[in-house]
Amino acid sequence: MRNQETRDKIRSWTRIAARLGVLLTEPKVRAEIGDFLKHRVSSIADKASDRYDETVHRMAAARDALRGKPPWRSRMVGFLAGVGVGAGIGILLAPNSGAQTRGAVRRKAVEIKNGVVESASTVKASFGRPAMSIAQTGREG
Repeated sequence: MRNQETRDKIRSWTRIAARLGVLLTEPKVRAEIGDFLKHRVSSIADKASDRYDETVHRMAAARDALRGKPPWRSRMVGFLAGVGVGAGIGILLAPNSGAQTRGAVRRKAVEIKNGVVESASTVKASFGRPAMSIAQTGREG
């Protein structure tokens, strides 16, 4: 009885293997299976890459936190680098001549510098007032 069950299982698996072999000889089937596997491997690779990038970012943030570095520093450097690259590309692709563009950039930089200096002096002047000259509010009396 047991031998009969074993032979039936072997026959069943042999039929399946033979059908699969015949199926895999078809070029279209092989191509579809190959495409499917490529897509799945690519998807898994993308997910692994995303997880790796996220882990590296978290590890860097943890390292910076342990060293006492503020997290905004790296973002600020990246932002300023992006501004610099954008300004460079803008100058290269500007419709005016180089001398005109440099002059316009120089004038704008001077305007911004003057605005920053003016704001800083205003803030400095407001901190320079004696504490007694500040209006007292919130107290009765």
